[in-house]
Amino acid sequence: MTSLTTQTRAFFFSSELPDLAWSTDQQEVHVRLYYQHTGNMLADVTLTASGGRVTLYETREIVERYMRTHALARLYPLQVMHEE
Repeated sequence: MTSLTTQTRAFFFSSELPDLAWSTDQQEVHVRLYYQHTGNMLADVTLTASGGRVTLYETREIVERYMRTHALARLYPLQVMHEE
């Protein structure tokens, strides 16, 4: 079983976006980060577990790169999905 362990809120300034972490009993977890408004995918990665955890680092950079590329002043909502 895989569970998101990062505390999230409904609203973040992009500078406050945390790395996203999950606890897992799997060796790998496939993670996708979507911008729900358009359905565009911001990240699509398979993370290898270490010590029962996986982490998507630099979430802020991923989101801000998308915002710059699409000339967005704000971006919401995001959807995070994971598959075992």
